[in-house]
Amino acid sequence: MILGNGPEYLSAIPIYHNGQLTVVVNDDPKNIGVTKIDDVKKAKNYTKMIPAVFSFDEETGEISRTDPDEFEKKQIVVKPATKYRTSSNTYWIYGGSREGSSLGKLILN
Repeated sequence: MILGNGPEYLSAIPIYHNGQLTVVVNDDPKNIGVTKIDDVKKAKNYTKMIPAVFSFDEETGEISRTDPDEFEKKQIVVKPATKYRTSSNTYWIYGGSREGSSLGKLILN
């Protein structure tokens, strides 16, 4: 994989913490609130994607989705393929945009 050409945006961060499976992915803003796979629109430009969090109910198999309350155009896009886990609920993640790159800490409550 060559970082900077797109594939690192198209992966996921699977997190299993306190008996809950959570997956962080980048998704097209057109899909905010969508959990049915048949209704998902294809992401055409990875630089315009936003992070989305999917949580899975262990008993029912239901999927819940959490989207950012607000997002801006040209915001930093998370690169899920580039991460470092420091504990069961803490990750260092990397993100980038055309303006630059950033390192951040993701902590699950």
